[in-house]
Amino acid sequence: MKWGTIFKSTDDIQAYLVANWLREKGFKVEVFSKKDTMFSMFGKVELRVPADQFADAKEALDSFLEKDEEE
Repeated sequence: MKWGTIFKSTDDIQAYLVANWLREKGFKVEVFSKKDTMFSMFGKVELRVPADQFADAKEALDSFLEKDEEE
């Protein structure tokens, strides 16, 4: 199964909150940490969704992030 990266963050908490939100919306989400094991302030956390769900998940996430920015 092919996966696409839908979200990246240097903030672990933000990444996990977004991952859980996407899961609540019915999307499969994998969390990949690319953080340095010695210095966790370096690196990013990536969220990936299956390619067949990517377009719908991206649309939902973009709508959610736009709504969050308005507040």
